[in-house]
Amino acid sequence: MPLILVSLCSVALVVLFADSLHALIPDISTTMWKLISFLIFIPLSFVPLNILSYTSILGILGTIGCTDFSVER
Repeated sequence: MPLILVSLCSVALVVLFADSLHALIPDISTTMWKLISFLIFIPLSFVPLNILSYTSILGILGTIGCTDFSVER
């Protein structure tokens, strides 16, 4: 059961990533964005969590930076 849940969340993440980037950059097709996101996310699923925790701080800082940028405008 947990493996099925993880698989469904992974598919949803790939679709969400592809649709969002296609809205930003429509020159690249949604299918190509799905392939790119698949190639990015699959290797990350085999990385140990103690290493992934360092990359999560980059996401947090990026979100804060984008929020700060949008609030200033």
